[in-house]
Amino acid sequence: EVREDPRVSLMARNMSATFEAMRKCFPGVSGQVCGFRPGDAYDAIYVRDSAYLSAVTRYAFSPMHLRSVVEEVLTIQYDETDTDLAVSDRLPRLPWPSRPGDGAISAVIDYDLRREKASVASDEEQSLIRAAYVAFRTDGGASWLRKPLRGRSLIDRLALALNWTLEHRRDDSTGLIIRPHTTDWGDVESGDDGTWGGDAPPTAWTASIYDQAVTYRALREMAIMCAAIGETSRSRTYNTLADELRSRTREHLWSDSRGYFRTHIHVLGAPPGMRPIRAPFTHEFDEDEIVSVANAIAIYAGLADEGQTARATEALEQARTRARSPIPGVALFPAYPPGAFRSPQMAPGRYQNGAVWDWWAGTQIVAEFARGYSNQGYVHLASMAKAWSDHPEDIPEWRTVDPDSPVGVGRPAGSGHYAAAAGTVGEAVLFGLFGLELTHETWSVTPRLGSLSGQARVRIPTEKGDGSFLVVGQRVSREGGALLLAITYATNHPNQGWLAVRLPSDQPPTAVRLDGQSIGNSWVLTTAGSDTMLTIGAADSGRHDLEVEWRAMNGP
Repeated sequence: EVREDPRVSLMARNMSATFEAMRKCFPGVSGQVCGFRPGDAYDAIYVRDSAYLSAVTRYAFSPMHLRSVVEEVLTIQYDETDTDLAVSDRLPRLPWPSRPGDGAISAVIDYDLRREKASVASDEEQSLIRAAYVAFRTDGGASWLRKPLRGRSLIDRLALALNWTLEHRRDDSTGLIIRPHTTDWGDVESGDDGTWGGDAPPTAWTASIYDQAVTYRALREMAIMCAAIGETSRSRTYNTLADELRSRTREHLWSDSRGYFRTHIHVLGAPPGMRPIRAPFTHEFDEDEIVSVANAIAIYAGLADEGQTARATEALEQARTRARSPIPGVALFPAYPPGAFRSPQMAPGRYQNGAVWDWWAGTQIVAEFARGYSNQGYVHLASMAKAWSDHPEDIPEWRTVDPDSPVGVGRPAGSGHYAAAAGTVGEAVLFGLFGLELTHETWSVTPRLGSLSGQARVRIPTEKGDGSFLVVGQRVSREGGALLLAITYATNHPNQGWLAVRLPSDQPPTAVRLDGQSIGNSWVLTTAGSDTMLTIGAADSGRHDLEVEWRAMNGP
């Protein structure tokens, strides 16, 4: 609940309706599997979407909805001798190796046990690691990482998946992760005419900011999980690889003159067994003018430094206004011109070529809150709440963009009940705005409402019912020249957590009290981006009240 804007509260209705409509359970190879379809137009459970929606579904559904998807994907993981055979005739016969290779994973899981390796994408294995990391932190723990799956531990199978990406999707000359020429995160290749069964070779090999950001995040999360089971050497290796990838990404993809990461660069190499491009690929337009929403993922993942974060955040906002979009999440702007993609669905301003995606809007808003641009984050969140109020109980996949029209953004298109968007926008509310994070080991309360008042609650369900819960409420009041920020939080978690709050003023407070008692100087003020945070640090469980007071203020 946000007292000043009830429409933010109503967003939970859209999310709940979407998750319930897309929930799917079926008997898999690993046992009973429960997860979520991406949307009405999709029948299977997709690994990439599962990673993005897990940030919220972990607070609303039993832990098996996290663990079973990961376990099923790893149980049917490709071995060296496996061929990518389709159960149906829907798979295109593209000129990729018939054997994806040891450690590769399927893009989907379903009751028919089919495996589909998306040859033009390079983020499926990293998406699986993200989903596993959320499950590990939520309730799985170290013991789950050691669970045996087809003769290997779960963590070893995750390592196989990540190693597949590093071995089969890395360019030798730049050290970056590569894919055929799609948009930075899309799965439509520029030479694809949009029909199943096409056999055209890749137009070009590219290294995109999206793939570097999700791979960087996967390396860091693998390092954390390895450390949790005592494998410190492997943890150090993944952190070293993450450092190297961050350095190479900044070297090759950051444009200092423009202030954002390039959508992608073109490379001449190719993964093992795939056809290289023998001549440089060029466009008749300046591709570096395109601002990609994947900059937001680079920001959130920590791939960008503080200065790059500030400039890329501003570049994303400028791209939104130039696209005449009232909401964030513009996939890229300006769009690729007509003819850059053969597929008719990739016309400028449509689908992956410059449409607005609520999925990426949520990611962009989370990044803004997390990196200290909460005012902009809330403006964007409020605009999403307004847009969602036009279609209660449903969330669209994407919306067309036409910057030359009076409206700018067209009607919702694609699939209805788009679950990944519910996940990222939900994360923007719960973690971004209210600062709630609850895991099996710890918790944190870092509300970023500023001068707003509101409350929110999360819980970790168990197979037998509710487990740990965490609730926060904030109230801002003014009387005369005084300003009072009051925070109440409560949790039944057995361990200590972390407490900090974004202040509605950049002036130092005159008093800070915890449970009615002054805590003197046992707090610090820090700045991140445009935000001023008051940090208490380690905090006890139970119910507690924090009061921050400014006396005789002229205004925040």
